[in-house]
Amino acid sequence: MNASKKLESESSQGIPILLEIIQKYLDHQILLPTYKNDTYTKHYLMEIIRYKNKIQFILNKTLRSMKIDKTQRIIHENLLFYAVYAFFWEKKSWDKIKNESFPLSLKKDQIHLFKQFYERLSNFKWEYALKGKTKIEKLSIQDAIPTFFIQKLLPVMNLNEIQSNSEKMDVQARIGNFTIRLQSEDELIDFENKFRHLNFIKDEDIPKTIHIPLKHKAKIIASKFYQENKFIIQDKSSIASVYLMNPQENEKICDLCAAPGMKTRLIAQISKNRANIVAVDFNLTRLKQIRPMMQKIPSENYHLIHGDGIHPPIREIDGVQFDKILLDAPCTGSGTFSTHPELKWRQNLKFLNQNVFLQEKLIERAYYILKPGGILLYSTCSFYPEEGELHINKILDKFEIEKLPSWISPCYKINNSSLLGAGRFFPTIHNTNGFFIAKLKKKSNNYIY
Repeated sequence: MNASKKLESESSQGIPILLEIIQKYLDHQILLPTYKNDTYTKHYLMEIIRYKNKIQFILNKTLRSMKIDKTQRIIHENLLFYAVYAFFWEKKSWDKIKNESFPLSLKKDQIHLFKQFYERLSNFKWEYALKGKTKIEKLSIQDAIPTFFIQKLLPVMNLNEIQSNSEKMDVQARIGNFTIRLQSEDELIDFENKFRHLNFIKDEDIPKTIHIPLKHKAKIIASKFYQENKFIIQDKSSIASVYLMNPQENEKICDLCAAPGMKTRLIAQISKNRANIVAVDFNLTRLKQIRPMMQKIPSENYHLIHGDGIHPPIREIDGVQFDKILLDAPCTGSGTFSTHPELKWRQNLKFLNQNVFLQEKLIERAYYILKPGGILLYSTCSFYPEEGELHINKILDKFEIEKLPSWISPCYKINNSSLLGAGRFFPTIHNTNGFFIAKLKKKSNNYIY
């Protein structure tokens, strides 16, 4: 059974649960992660959230055309949200929607109004609905892109680039590839022999890394390769941050914001489980998830530390500091709308400033616990220069920039010049998240800020 038919078969049982969760989201309630275990609910919830402002705009325009305000509504907004998505994205007929809504036990007057609303959607025309809107407003509404996201990126991108990268993130959530990295060359050969028919692509830049069409993900996860922990599933940009740090045997390495531990595990694998790793995270629940992951490799040269990365409870032994630090800093997630569409609608100046402040403090701490000549690999899954280039530009007197390979795109220009040791991954170019990366070498022990 293909994915679309499976969703259809689940709709009659799943729609009451789906609508309940949509309403919780619209009411700004916390959603428990258990909904992700239900394919039907997860699919529709993520896609409706992804296009939330677009759906809301169509919904409001249609109700106004029917001369219905909020006080006159006898149908819950969650059902109307679902109806708009079903009409415009899935082209569902009224009969199909009516059958799906049967478990809701709608009253006769509710069904009548719901039918009027659904049929009125066919009259919606973008050329009239967007009349009088600015270019930015039109792009925000029609492509479901946060206005703040557009305005923040206009100094470093044009509107076409913003639109194409945002669209790529939306599309690759459904029809893109997922990326895996195998532990060894032997396992890579075994994998190729087993799954050659899946039309996967070997990455040209990072060894033992493969890109596989999303439609095969369930099959791969069910395979012995996954069950026996022969590979990790991770975005290429995230794999690149560890690969470029180049962990070596016997090095003291700190993963300063480690949870959920995928990069910690990759550090261990690349160093052949011989690097001495300290993984720090403030979220105890997520930190505990790292241990079983590391035990499956297996790796013993690691320590998990529950603490704030700004003030990690790390005792220096004989004054020895870390050879390398990975700082994949908490951020706005503006480059991860593909897998986290809910972050679209959290983008605002307050959210950005909170993350920028935290990143500054984490960079300061990383500098302090990094030995002279040590390597700091700083990264964020964000498009904003405030979370990338502008940080690096402030600390150039304390770090030497390490050149990045040419397969990483140049970063944004700051004061008309590029930082050679910093670069970016773009969805439209690399088929990855939007991602900033910088590789820096500490000059001295001088304290920053």
